[in-house]
Amino acid sequence: MAAAGDVALDVNQQVRQALQAGAFDHLAPLLDDLELQVTEPFLPSTWPWAVHLLAHIYALRLEDARFVWRRVPEEQRKNPELQAALALLQALWNKDYEGTWVA
Repeated sequence: MAAAGDVALDVNQQVRQALQAGAFDHLAPLLDDLELQVTEPFLPSTWPWAVHLLAHIYALRLEDARFVWRRVPEEQRKNPELQAALALLQALWNKDYEGTWVA
């Protein structure tokens, strides 16, 4: 198990590598695994919540995306990137396919 600070540095590096490689389908499991490695009670404030949420949406794992949203700390939910990702999730969840283009 790793401390939150160690995982935060590792997360950014691994996410960047996966994005550069175009391995978008590997992002959700990667972030899930890294989240479980944190021994601190809370994830660092630098955790890429929007990327984590979008990775599950990309993989069409909408239930998992909803659970990621529920784990986002309240103070970070006002982030505009997270709000946009949530709007996309809500449109897909409600099968509002026209609304996904607006989101």
